[in-house]
Amino acid sequence: SLCIPLVAQYNMYLYLQLCFWLNFPVAMVKMRDGSQEFDDAYYQVVKSGKFLFGWYQPDDNLLGTKQDTPISLMLPPYNALEQLNGIYKTGNEFVKPRNYVWRKLPSIDPHVTFFATNLNLYDEDMNALMAESGRMKNVTSDIYLSSWSVACRWVRQSQAVWETWIPAICEAGKTADPTLSSCVGCPAGFYCQGGIELAQPCPKGKYCPANSSAPMTCPTGLQTNKEKMTQESDCIDCVGGNYLINGRCTSLSILVISIIVPLLVLMVFSVKGLKLLRRYYLPQEKKLLMNTMKELRNQLLINKKNGFYLSDENVEIWVDKQSIVCIQSDSMEAACRLALLQDDLDLFFFDNFCATLCQFQQATSDEQEISAQHEKLREWLLSIAVVLLDTNEADQRILTGENEEGQVDNVVGALFFSPDATEVSTARSCLEEEPEDRRFRYFLEKFIKAKIWAEDEVLFERLQEICRANVEAMRSHCEERYSQLIDSPSGSKLEQLCWRKEDKEIIPPQNPKYGREKGFSSSSTNLNVWSKYASGFMEGMRSRKLHMLRQDSYEVRAIEVDEASKVESKVAFRRLAERGEAACVDEDVFITQLQQQAQRLNASFHSCIFSVILQRCRKEISSGFTSSALFDLKTAQVAACRMVDREAEIAVVFPSCKTVKSMKEKLQDMAPPHHAAIWPLTANFLDPVRMCVICQDAADMLEVFSWLEEHEKLNEKMKICTIVNGFSREEGNSQWRGLKVFVRFEDKGGSRIIGEIQLQDKRLFALNTKMCKLETLLRSSNMKAFLSALEAIEEQ
Repeated sequence: SLCIPLVAQYNMYLYLQLCFWLNFPVAMVKMRDGSQEFDDAYYQVVKSGKFLFGWYQPDDNLLGTKQDTPISLMLPPYNALEQLNGIYKTGNEFVKPRNYVWRKLPSIDPHVTFFATNLNLYDEDMNALMAESGRMKNVTSDIYLSSWSVACRWVRQSQAVWETWIPAICEAGKTADPTLSSCVGCPAGFYCQGGIELAQPCPKGKYCPANSSAPMTCPTGLQTNKEKMTQESDCIDCVGGNYLINGRCTSLSILVISIIVPLLVLMVFSVKGLKLLRRYYLPQEKKLLMNTMKELRNQLLINKKNGFYLSDENVEIWVDKQSIVCIQSDSMEAACRLALLQDDLDLFFFDNFCATLCQFQQATSDEQEISAQHEKLREWLLSIAVVLLDTNEADQRILTGENEEGQVDNVVGALFFSPDATEVSTARSCLEEEPEDRRFRYFLEKFIKAKIWAEDEVLFERLQEICRANVEAMRSHCEERYSQLIDSPSGSKLEQLCWRKEDKEIIPPQNPKYGREKGFSSSSTNLNVWSKYASGFMEGMRSRKLHMLRQDSYEVRAIEVDEASKVESKVAFRRLAERGEAACVDEDVFITQLQQQAQRLNASFHSCIFSVILQRCRKEISSGFTSSALFDLKTAQVAACRMVDREAEIAVVFPSCKTVKSMKEKLQDMAPPHHAAIWPLTANFLDPVRMCVICQDAADMLEVFSWLEEHEKLNEKMKICTIVNGFSREEGNSQWRGLKVFVRFEDKGGSRIIGEIQLQDKRLFALNTKMCKLETLLRSSNMKAFLSALEAIEEQ
């Protein structure tokens, strides 16, 4: 054969590449399965003929006879870059044997590390040993015995070589130096047993002078109190529970009676005294929190006797720790801050407090009953809600104390204290808010945002009952305030205020018998009604010039109605009429027109009206006029004004323009068969831009209205269209008491729009705002829905 025989054990990929790159015609055989028998067969084969094969050094299997010495094949020099990229057409790298040890071996056994580090055989010595081992393998049947024999003979003959590899072996009382090459005396505080053992620290209870081979015992009855003691004088502790006093060991019983007991009594009294002093010098806020915490725990049944411990309280050794409930101290403090109506209430910790009290339920066979603590928590929260929603002007707080029997009195369960003791609880905005406004702000911003209102449906329903009663009470307060305004010197004039008769709106007063209905049946009578209504809705009312009190009138033109829109809406309306559906046609195009016009003119409208007020007033931030619970100071200004007979403050609120969403919702209220509906219905929106002026009393509202009348006479850009007097017995109702002034406004570019200016009494404004939010809560199915609706109200 022309092929060169190649016998391989491993690295087949390397041999194949070498043969390819060197153009060797080979016939390859692999002989390896990991067993010793295959290794022996491999060496027998390569010895029996002329083969190419792989071999490593040092190895004694092919050494020992001159004729059997392998001849190395000369390959191209080693190329590291090629082999790094997987190309093997050069020889392997020549690697000399080195000493390798585990990196953690020095810390485990320094003696073995010393031996492994110093072991060293030259290549000539190793090759000679391999050759000797190979010769012996050729003449003996046990090939492994030859290796042991060669190694044993070398050890006997080469003592001078390997003695330097062995670490120092020391006698008792000595230990090897840090290099392990020589012995030194054992240091004081340690004992050395000799050999290769390192110095060991002297144990507690004994002492070890220098050069100690074992620890030494202290005199009778004494011992050392720590390790590494060096002399007998270090034996200063008594054994057997005795104590060293004046150089003698005394038993514990005598020591306790004579010294320890008096000291303990003194310490107990000292601790009690320190606690009293610390409590005496505590800040007022800390004292208030501590007193509140004590009363609140009694009220909610979360004392130690009920199995409730604070996280910073020590549990007595006789109490079963598995049966107690742990309340985080920060959570308990948050509950106390709520009881005190403090603005720095942390809702995260208060939610944890509620969760701790609500998670322990008593499961029965039929249903799951809430725990006593959960029910007490409900009662406590509802009692706080009663106080927060109280509409009394005075800041009524509940002063808790002890009755004649030494028990804590608590009127409704909410923990409030007298104003002189709770200055910290109302630190923020106390000069800016009325007391009832401050409480209502706290109700909205803090109280109802606790998670328990959203998670406990029963609690939310009870809160709705409280809110329902408060809404009725607020309506009564509104009527009381209305009577006060009407009975004031300017009240009769305010009640009779109206606009010029000839400029009244063309929409007639609402007749109750024409109220809006849900729909029409297909009867002939109702179809006739629809027919008449369609004629008036789409054609009859637009056959003459529209009055100025509409956004599509010729004097305003905030909405442009073209012929195409009219035809399209007429077709849609007739289809609805044929189906008997009481609905309005789609007016998105007109709503968009009006909303865009409002956005363009809103800022200039506000600026114009505010400039009228500033002609008699000076702009300033007032103290004590109104509260942040009613409107954001970023969208309102407070001004001090010169009235006829006095100085007075008024507030001007600048709300954003009416949104598309609110217009669409309001449009449904004017859908057919509403008696005053005139297409397009969007033109009936008279408040796309709006402004609110809040006054102190009836006289102030009349004077502000007179300012608007004077400005109208001097400026054609603003014309009063009409007014809606909520104080009039003809137009007013108990739902809203105020004065609405509708004006046609024109900016510098000639764009026009009808806007609304509300003149309201300060007290009525506050009550109406609260009622609006509470009625939203009553309509909501849960607290989450109410909070979402509240956000929508704030955006508008």
